[in-house]
Amino acid sequence: TDRVVRMYDRDGDGRYDFRELICLLSAITIAPIDTRLRLAFEAFDLSGDGYLEVDEARAMAQALSRAVHTDVDPMRSGGALAPRVDADADPTRSAMYPM
Repeated sequence: TDRVVRMYDRDGDGRYDFRELICLLSAITIAPIDTRLRLAFEAFDLSGDGYLEVDEARAMAQALSRAVHTDVDPMRSGGALAPRVDADADPTRSAMYPM
């Protein structure tokens, strides 16, 4: 997403120098799984509050669905993912990643 792109544009000039590009590609491809998961979480935690609001979780699920070339929305009512991520039954947020 654009947010991830901006995260790795360290000098904020809207362009990547070689080091910034290598850091982004490393984070996406060869970093440990917890680093890649944190990057994915932060990309969709648009509010930056450490939670995925329902709409943020839906956007993430839809992006993952597109990545695997399926039209299934795993967050729709009755979807396989929806009941599991809303563990605290709070309708405003879906999941928390410990910071």
